[in-house]
Amino acid sequence: MVLPRNKRRPAKPKAALKPDNPDTEKLNKLFAELTQLDEDLAATDIVWKETKSVEKKTDKTDEQIFATVSDLAKLCHAHMTKCGVAFKPPVSVDIAVHTVSDLRKVLPAFTGEYQNFVSLSDSSDAHELMQKELRIKLRDVCGGISTFSRVVQSLLKMDSKAAQTMLDNVPVGDSDDEVTDAIGNLTVEEEVKGPELSAEEQEEQIAAEAYSKQLIRVAQTWKYCNAVQEFCKTPFLDVAKRRLKETCLVMTDAVNELKEWLDNADDEDDDPFGLDDYEDTDDEAEPAAPAAPTSRSDEIVALAEKWHAKLITLFKLVQALASRYSSLCKADADATSKDRLVSVNSRIYKLAAGVDDLVTGFLMNSSVAELEGESTKLDELVRDLAKSERLSPDGSSDAVTVYIDSAFSSAYGL
Repeated sequence: MVLPRNKRRPAKPKAALKPDNPDTEKLNKLFAELTQLDEDLAATDIVWKETKSVEKKTDKTDEQIFATVSDLAKLCHAHMTKCGVAFKPPVSVDIAVHTVSDLRKVLPAFTGEYQNFVSLSDSSDAHELMQKELRIKLRDVCGGISTFSRVVQSLLKMDSKAAQTMLDNVPVGDSDDEVTDAIGNLTVEEEVKGPELSAEEQEEQIAAEAYSKQLIRVAQTWKYCNAVQEFCKTPFLDVAKRRLKETCLVMTDAVNELKEWLDNADDEDDDPFGLDDYEDTDDEAEPAAPAAPTSRSDEIVALAEKWHAKLITLFKLVQALASRYSSLCKADADATSKDRLVSVNSRIYKLAAGVDDLVTGFLMNSSVAELEGESTKLDELVRDLAKSERLSPDGSSDAVTVYIDSAFSSAYGL
């Protein structure tokens, strides 16, 4: 029986998680190269976080920078493919060292082009938005490489039993059709074996599963590389509108979280995020007595109910604004509409952060004073948004105007 493409298992390796050359010096060189890759990734992440401005302005244009970044993403995609092959058991140490070395060379090129783009900043909201989106996309790529590196190092150092434990307990990550198909490109068809396996076959199967885990990390990084390429050719208006829609989804999650909290107001929970499940404990130590639940006062519950209703009203306003700018900002839109789209994007992004802070305060049982402080700050952001967006960019009234003057004004007392 031959499995369909999206159900294929990796080809059976000749050895389980063991390099083909046990030479200690060569193995040390491989681990040194992987360690250096991790250090390069850490340094790269510092660049993403700390690069706010660059004194020397590049001679490149935005278009040239994005073209270069897109090419680098393609190159990274190719190097990750080679890594997926190089670390297939039995691992050829010499080839593995070479592929990791090639992958490392992409990182400074990524950071260099990012800094070039930052140097072109005109301090506009539009450039800041594109800069932020580019940084997120590049950090995703580096995060995928970092995860792959850690998995490879762990699997190479483990024996079969330890590897099986890792496979049983570590989540694989993305497992959607795109990733599954990508893995299929690096695997071959294999007949399904019966339930009875010898010790050697079991060890080989563990190695195959470990290799499959590596391939999933490769496929995830492919997705990130493809996302960078897609971003580099996406017009600014589409990026801005997509960001607006994503912010709407974040706000939807916050509203749902608050609703769930209210529905379970009688169930006291001092650990709403399940953090206690991940605390390190001494096996021999006696479990600590559970902390006394923090009661929810009627005042806090009333405030939460009030804000749940207000957030629903706010979310409808954000949806209306997203609809307004989706219809206004076509390819030939006037500069005023484009500037307003950037401005409303920035405002709603900050507003969503305020909503998240407030809802988190309720979930974490913050004090009334703290919640009222967050409420005041959020109210100010909401009112500023409503006042600035009451009329359309051309100064006329539209559906947003009608909503602000009616239901929204009633909810927020405008």
